[in-house]
Amino acid sequence: MKRSSSFTLAVVVILFVLIQGWVMKEKFFGAKHVESTEAMLMGEDIAVGSPVAGFIADVSAAHGQRVRLGQKLFTVVPQSPLEPYGGEPHTVFALRDGIFAHESLTVGTFVQASQIVGHVLNNNPDSLHVLATIPIKPQLLSSITPLLTATVRSDLLNDGMPLRAIVTTVGSQYDWKKRAITVRLRLLDDPSQLPSPASGLPVTVSIALRPRACPLSFFANILCAPASILHAQKQ
Repeated sequence: MKRSSSFTLAVVVILFVLIQGWVMKEKFFGAKHVESTEAMLMGEDIAVGSPVAGFIADVSAAHGQRVRLGQKLFTVVPQSPLEPYGGEPHTVFALRDGIFAHESLTVGTFVQASQIVGHVLNNNPDSLHVLATIPIKPQLLSSITPLLTATVRSDLLNDGMPLRAIVTTVGSQYDWKKRAITVRLRLLDDPSQLPSPASGLPVTVSIALRPRACPLSFFANILCAPASILHAQKQ
């Protein structure tokens, strides 16, 4: 009877230690996520305008489509008091590689001369990036480092689905007033939807911080190690 009671007590103690270890690991040493207070999608936009006043006769590149330098975007048939019945069609070509973004560019739409009807966004990874202000306590500042994974989200971007990103650089100046740091991120996914213009679009950034190590080796061996085993088995 005593042996059975001792065994039960030992099992209870072990379970208690494992549970406390898990709680301690998740609360104090587990991975955390920090969300931006301000963030914007940045890139090099080239405005695309109509060379003449007239009607759109053909749209060759869809909204959000990748285009190459010199690729046909749309055609305008001029119409003015001097050319009431239309003149020689004017074709507009892409001036760079990128993603063509436009709003309401359809056949039959009347446009004015020099009217901006869309943009070609440079989607090169070195150009298309996100600048974000991340709130972080001073004692946790060292946890914000390059190569941290993140997500970028906006209702106007990629149909509202988050895009994967990675931190490329961390600002050297800590804002003590806002208790925040500025980071630059590179998108790992190509957005399937882009507004026009895309540069300057407000987004929300969530960065996954790396788990912190247990500061005391004694408690680490007793509490954190079993918790890590349980976490690995769970995955």
